[in-house]
Amino acid sequence: KEQPKINAKVGIDKGSYTYYGTINYYDGVIISKTIENCIVLDDVEDGYTLVENSTDDGYKIELSNTTHLVSLESTNKNYTSIQEAFTEASTNDKITLLRKVILPRTTSSITIPETKEIIFDLNGYEFRTNKTVLIYNNGTLKITGESGTLKSTIQTIDNKTTGILNKEGNCTITGSGQYSTIYNSGKMTLTEGLITSDVYGGIYNQNPGQVIVNGGKIETPKVSINTWSNVNTENLENVEITEKEFAVLINDGEIKSETANAITNYSEGGAVCVNGGYIYSSQTEDMPTIYNETGVIKILAGTIISENDRAVCNYKKEEITEDENEINGGEIIITGGELIGKVGVQNIENSTLTIGTDDNDISTSSPIIKGKEYGVLNAGNFNYYDGVIQGKTNAISITGGININVPKDYEITYNTETITENGNQANYEVARLNKIKPQACKINYYDGTTLLGNSEYIPETEFVLNKFQVEAPLLLQSAK
Repeated sequence: KEQPKINAKVGIDKGSYTYYGTINYYDGVIISKTIENCIVLDDVEDGYTLVENSTDDGYKIELSNTTHLVSLESTNKNYTSIQEAFTEASTNDKITLLRKVILPRTTSSITIPETKEIIFDLNGYEFRTNKTVLIYNNGTLKITGESGTLKSTIQTIDNKTTGILNKEGNCTITGSGQYSTIYNSGKMTLTEGLITSDVYGGIYNQNPGQVIVNGGKIETPKVSINTWSNVNTENLENVEITEKEFAVLINDGEIKSETANAITNYSEGGAVCVNGGYIYSSQTEDMPTIYNETGVIKILAGTIISENDRAVCNYKKEEITEDENEINGGEIIITGGELIGKVGVQNIENSTLTIGTDDNDISTSSPIIKGKEYGVLNAGNFNYYDGVIQGKTNAISITGGININVPKDYEITYNTETITENGNQANYEVARLNKIKPQACKINYYDGTTLLGNSEYIPETEFVLNKFQVEAPLLLQSAK
């Protein structure tokens, strides 16, 4: 029906809907200069869909039960119902979005069963809903498209325990409410495109979820990846990195948070592995880029930057017993990459920080730990086997009388070095591992009881006698 007709600069007051009112749309046409004010609706006529078209006056929204929304490759048909297309899809089928689709909050979420394997091509269009989960995935779902957007005001995708979610193409998955855009308890992989949110976080990874980032971007106002998953088979021997299982594995791509941590690990022993990529947080204080409680953080490569706080941090979790407070700490292992922050790495009591590998093959250039104040701020267990640590105030600051474990026959040396930053020079204290120089001793040599001379000897070096002539066997004796 063409009546009633609403034609105004603001078709519907979004604010009233969001906080107070309910808006049901059963008849008529809405014309608005701003499309966002037309689409936050609670209910529409059964069997109908909101259809948007551009006009000279702005945007025209009306109801339709004949407009084709998606096509299905296996049936070569177009559908007015998206759920019907998903229901009829066969194994490894492809569904293509044909236009912008807006689902009211009373419309049921799209549900993909465990037996389905579906490719969903956004085809440059937007598919969104309000006040509900857009897609529940129990099967295998690939989101693709060179452009296009999935969006919801709650969770855009809930990837269940049996779900396998793959994000490819340059399309976007986003959210606009006080929830992470994707809830994951299955296995999800980001290869291309963007995962973001208007106001909150990117991925909430629940146990036993696994998140793999091979490319693309996760860029959010709040925590980009928040993991509670306990998945960790890092302790398997002789297994390639691609075959190991982590709660979060980052091989490439960008992860950025504007006002919070980029990654938080609240798991009980679950592992986050950074094998490449760029991870960044611009939070002013008390928000390290990677935050760990009782889990494991392993950094093999990549760049981790905190604009104004710690790049990586082990933080205590107190469990109060009748007798005392027991502090169970996490573990940070850094064998490569570059970490830059106000503090490069902080390690608190009863936690463990290991920089490098205890293999007697010492590198003094990788990994790189750099702090505008401290390179390493440590109060826990600290193993230092490789790399360079830089800090303007101190390269390494130790509290609590904790010793630093270093390779046998090596010691930490500290030097002041001038480092160029953004065209400006600054003095840093720089810590590296150097082999301990053995102390020289003298070797006396005798002909019988007669001292013939002596030579200086440095252990583990070639010993050369001074020139002399004797006819009898020599007796060598150390002159201590």
